[in-house]
Amino acid sequence: MRTDPGKEDQESPLDGVLRQMTWPPQSPDLNLIEMVWGELDRRVKAKGPTSAKHLWELLQDCWKTISGDYLLKLMERMPRVCKAVIRAKGGYFEETRM
Repeated sequence: MRTDPGKEDQESPLDGVLRQMTWPPQSPDLNLIEMVWGELDRRVKAKGPTSAKHLWELLQDCWKTISGDYLLKLMERMPRVCKAVIRAKGGYFEETRM
C-alpha cells in the first residue's frame, strides 16, 4: 500500500484484504452518505415532524431503523455505479440501466 509518492512501497497488514477503487473526484453519485441522508429524510418526512424537538426525536428514531442490510446493499452497488459513471465519463446516467 503506497501512502507517499516519494517513498517506496511498503507492505500493509491490509494488503490483499481490501480492494482500492478509483473514484472520480466530486461525484455525488458516489457518495454513499448522501443516499443515507436521503433515506433518513424520506422516513422523517413521512412521520410529519411538528416542532424542532419532534424533528430531533424523529431523526434519532428513524436513524436507528436504517438497517445494516440497507447499508450493505448501498456498498454492494458501488462497483456497478462506478462503472456507470466511468462509462458516462462523469456525466448523468440512469441507474436502472446499469
